[in-house]
Amino acid sequence: MIKKTLYFISILGVICLLLPSGGAWFFVRNLPGIHIFLLAFLLAVVLTPLAIKAAFKFKILDRPNKRKMHLKPVPRLGGAAVFTAFLISTAAASNYCFSKEFTGILAGLTLVFIVELLDDIKSNSVFLRLGAQVGAVIILIVSGVHISVFPVFSGSIYLNYLLTFVWVVGIINAVNYLDGLDGLAAGMGIISSLSFFAVIYLSVRPENSYLLLCLAGSCAGFLLFNKHPARIFLGDSGSSTLGYLLGVLPLVGTWNVNNGLVGFAIPVLVLGVPIFDMLYTTITRINSHSATTLKGFLEFTGKDHFHHRLLQKGFSLNSVVYFIYILSFVLGISALILTECTPNDALLLLGNAVLIFVLISLRLLPSFGSNEPLKRKVSR
Repeated sequence: MIKKTLYFISILGVICLLLPSGGAWFFVRNLPGIHIFLLAFLLAVVLTPLAIKAAFKFKILDRPNKRKMHLKPVPRLGGAAVFTAFLISTAAASNYCFSKEFTGILAGLTLVFIVELLDDIKSNSVFLRLGAQVGAVIILIVSGVHISVFPVFSGSIYLNYLLTFVWVVGIINAVNYLDGLDGLAAGMGIISSLSFFAVIYLSVRPENSYLLLCLAGSCAGFLLFNKHPARIFLGDSGSSTLGYLLGVLPLVGTWNVNNGLVGFAIPVLVLGVPIFDMLYTTITRINSHSATTLKGFLEFTGKDHFHHRLLQKGFSLNSVVYFIYILSFVLGISALILTECTPNDALLLLGNAVLIFVLISLRLLPSFGSNEPLKRKVSR
C-alpha cells in the first residue's frame, strides 16, 4: 500500500513538473537545475516499474549462468527507463537552453540505444554494436561535437576527430564493462555526471551542464530499483546509454584548446575507474591468452574485472560498490580542483591518480594477470 501511494505521488510530481507553471516556479527562483533533476528522478521512478513488468511479460530477462553473479532471472530493460526519463527531462531542459550541438548528441544516443536494446532482446553481432557506436561518433562530428585538445596546425582537426572516436567508443564499452554488480554502474553514473556538472557549470557555458543533471536524476531514480538485491538491470542498452552520455556531454565545455592538458585531464580523472577497469581487463586477457582473435576479444566475457577481483579478495558486494563510489567521488573532486589549476597541476593530479590505481593493482589485486574464474558466492 505504501509503495503504491509513493508511486502515485511520483506520477503527480511528474505531471506538476511538466506543466508550464511547475517549470516557471523554479525558473523565477533561479532553480532550473533542481527542476530538471527532480523531473528526471521522478520520471525514472515512474518508468522503471513499468519496464520491470514489460520485461517479465515479453521475457526480456538476464538469466543466470556460470559467468554471472545473480542466481535468478532479472529484467534487463532498465535502459529503456533511463533513456526515456533522460529524453523527457531533456525536453524540459530545452526551455532553459538547448544549443545546436545537442541535436547531434541526441541523434547519436538514439542510434546507440536502439541497437543495444535489440541486443538486450536478442543478441546481435558485436560488430553491429560497434558499428552503431562508430556511426554515433560520425553524427557527433558532423554536428560539430568533437574533442579539441590539439593546438591548431595543419591536420590537427583530424587528430581531434580520431581522438573523439577512441574516447567515445572506449568510454561506452568501459562503462558497459563496469556494469557487473547491483547498483555499480548507475551509482557511478550519478557521481560522474554530477562531477561533470560541477566542472561545466563553472565554465564559460554553464547552460550546457543541465543535461548532466537529466542524466544524474535518471540514474538516481533507477538506482532505487537497481541496488542490491536488484529488481532490474540496466542491460546493454542502459550501460551503453550511460557510457555514451558520460563520454559525450563533457565534450561540450571541458576540453579547451587554450589549456588542452587541463581539459584532457578533467574527464580522464572523472572517468578514471571505468578507464582503469578497461585497461586492467585488457592487459590480463592479453596476458592470459583469453582471446586470440579480434572477434573473440570483443565478445569475451568473464569475471576478471576490477569489481570481481575485489570480491575475490573477500569484500562483500556492497563494500565493493561503496569503495568504487568513494574512489569515483575522490577523482571527481580532483577534477573540480583542476578548473582553477595549471597544466603542471594537471600532470601532478593525473600522476596521483595513476599511483592510486597502481597501488590498488599491487595491494588489492595481487592476482594481476590471472583470469581464473571466481566462485559464485554472492547473489546479484
